[in-house]
Amino acid sequence: MVESGNITSSISGASSIDRLIEIDRVNMLFARTDGAILSLLSAAAVYVYLQIGQYDWRWLVCWYAFLCITLLGRTRLSSAYNNGLSDRDSLPEWLKQYRLGVLSSGIMLGSISFVFPNGEAGIYQMLTFVILVGITVGALVVLPDFKSLVIYVVTLMGPLVVVYATKGSELYLGISMMIAILMMIFIKFSKLYNDNLTASLRLRYENKALLFDLVNEKNRLDNRLGRILNESSNEVFVINADTLFCLQMNTGAIDNLGYTEKELHETPLSCFLENTDEDAFLALVKPMQANEKEVALHRDRFLRKNGSSYPVEIRLQLSTQETPPIIVVTALDITEREEYEQKLNAQANFDQLTKLPNRHFMLSHIDRGLSRARRGGNALALLYMDLDNFKNINDSLGHSAGDELLKQAAERIRSVLREQDTPARLGGDEFLIMLEELGDPEHAEVVAEKLVESFKQPFVVDSRQVHSTTSVGISIYPDDGDTVEALMQNADTAMYQAKDSGRSHYQFFSQEMRRVAEERLLIANHLRHALKKQELSLVYQPIMDTVAGRIVGAECLVRWHNPQLGQVPPDQFIPIAESLGLIEEIGQYVLNTACKDAAEWNRGGREAVHVFVNLSSQQFRNGDLLACVDGALQKSGLSPEALVLEITESLLIQGSHNPLDIINGLRKRNIRLAMDDFGTGYSSLSFLKRFPLQMLKIDHSFINDICVDNSSEVLVEAIIAMAKSLSLDVIAEGAESKEQLDFLQERGVRLVQGYYISSPLVASEFVDYLGHEGDKLSLVVAG
Repeated sequence: MVESGNITSSISGASSIDRLIEIDRVNMLFARTDGAILSLLSAAAVYVYLQIGQYDWRWLVCWYAFLCITLLGRTRLSSAYNNGLSDRDSLPEWLKQYRLGVLSSGIMLGSISFVFPNGEAGIYQMLTFVILVGITVGALVVLPDFKSLVIYVVTLMGPLVVVYATKGSELYLGISMMIAILMMIFIKFSKLYNDNLTASLRLRYENKALLFDLVNEKNRLDNRLGRILNESSNEVFVINADTLFCLQMNTGAIDNLGYTEKELHETPLSCFLENTDEDAFLALVKPMQANEKEVALHRDRFLRKNGSSYPVEIRLQLSTQETPPIIVVTALDITEREEYEQKLNAQANFDQLTKLPNRHFMLSHIDRGLSRARRGGNALALLYMDLDNFKNINDSLGHSAGDELLKQAAERIRSVLREQDTPARLGGDEFLIMLEELGDPEHAEVVAEKLVESFKQPFVVDSRQVHSTTSVGISIYPDDGDTVEALMQNADTAMYQAKDSGRSHYQFFSQEMRRVAEERLLIANHLRHALKKQELSLVYQPIMDTVAGRIVGAECLVRWHNPQLGQVPPDQFIPIAESLGLIEEIGQYVLNTACKDAAEWNRGGREAVHVFVNLSSQQFRNGDLLACVDGALQKSGLSPEALVLEITESLLIQGSHNPLDIINGLRKRNIRLAMDDFGTGYSSLSFLKRFPLQMLKIDHSFINDICVDNSSEVLVEAIIAMAKSLSLDVIAEGAESKEQLDFLQERGVRLVQGYYISSPLVASEFVDYLGHEGDKLSLVVAG
């Protein structure tokens, strides 16, 4: 008998489900053969017995003997198949032999319609009909092979159709037709039966295959899950929810904790947690047992067997489906995450250069300090400080030297503070210190004085001594404010007052400072809208060539008149404009207007009159200066040769190639450049060699004292000599007397500017001045 039960080999091998169905059908055929033959022999014996009165018994016995011989052959065939003498490759041959056996037995049984016709004996004809139909009906159930059944139906009932059709009468002809129809019904039923059987077998095998695949997939997933859990560096525990003892654990738990599997089984999981005892652990489980939470998360540290520990994030999930209930615990080693969080916290709250707290940390820290001061009734002080001249040091020596200076400054600040005092770097060279638990505000003065004295000592940067003092502003809680913002703003105001007082100094905040700060804020608020409201205007102070006796140019000066504030001096609003970031917009307005007015002066064939326009360092840093200058010249039609741009010394020591690139770009456009306020900054003469300048303006502060102070005369003479050696034209600012003019002329200074020549004039007045310059200049020169 062919085996078909090994679904794995059957489906995964060359055979298909159709092949398995065929095997099952053949198996069913041969399995039912013995029972069918026994039934046939019994039915045939009864038939022979009932026909003894109608026919010679010897004929009946002879027919029955032939039938037995036929059925014996089928029995032997079935026995051979069922005893395992078959294989799958010979299956078609066995099926063919089976069908031959069905054919032979069908012919023997169907032959009774001819051998024992029974003449007109109706009851015996009925007996033959019943025997044949009964055997046919039985075959419908016994034979799961459509072709075998067709053979059986045709051989059993076909002779009846022929016998009755040849009797000649209409009645027999009708019976013959009815039997033929019955044959067709049997065949159709057999077809449906076999189709349903095939579909049922196919469904069974498909279900078996699906079940097999599901079992294999489950086993594969279980194996994969097991490998993942065991290969995972995370610890996975299954613990008894009642006793907290470990029932199972993965290899990661054994490897990471260093305990044996037996030791883990014998110890409650809470014993491995550094900060969680059994009661606290049960408190984590309780909300899950009450169905309030599905999962519990907990951070702690796992204790290794060697005594070390490491941070973990634990995930607990309760399952009540098992008996006893279990808790699945997954522990993730978060050492790297914790280090990263600490690094992020340091980056977010500490200055990376000085390692001091930063502005973000300090703001919240001061707020907490104020809360403590309110509760304790203590004073609190903020010391706002920055380094004097730090920008010049940073620009001249480079940023690396500036960074080193800041680090050393932070160390000096730490050295004079108590443990409970908190220093912070706010940015750049600005530092803030919070002093808590002050018994008396004068203690803040002691700290400030120590800071100032400490910074008077030189720093050593790159093997050279660098001097950078500090200015400190002090505000006290609650006298100078009760909020972080108020105290910081007031300390900042006091610090600027300390700078204005001569630097290397400390200053307490006062109400007068508040008034100045409020005035500055008021100016700033109005200045934001000054351009839009057309409150800014320009005036021009003539520059005279004393040798040629004519006006060769004018310096453009900006003025601001506000309806509420009145006339605001430039030395008040220009620094505010720079701090607010408005200086670029104002500078563009000044440049456009000055070029437009100068273009009007130079129409009509008059000898060229230059316009001098001051530039701020912020306009250089913007990067759009060349485009702004080109736009102003193009719109106004002014010749580039008639424009002189004044720059300050601070631009020359920025330590960047960008100012030099811009200056070279201006020079290529034939725009002249003048160094303004020379001698008031911190540059050396070597810087002048690097920049293509054409003019040098001596600051009015030196000119004012040349006739009364010998040192001022010497300094001015040195500047004139230096300018001549560098082939620079010299312009003297601030000439207000005949004596000053004579001094300058005697030393070869041709270009002079000041109130002795003329006060600043509006554009229309300057045009009128140019029209009468001959008369006025002769009076000036003559004195």
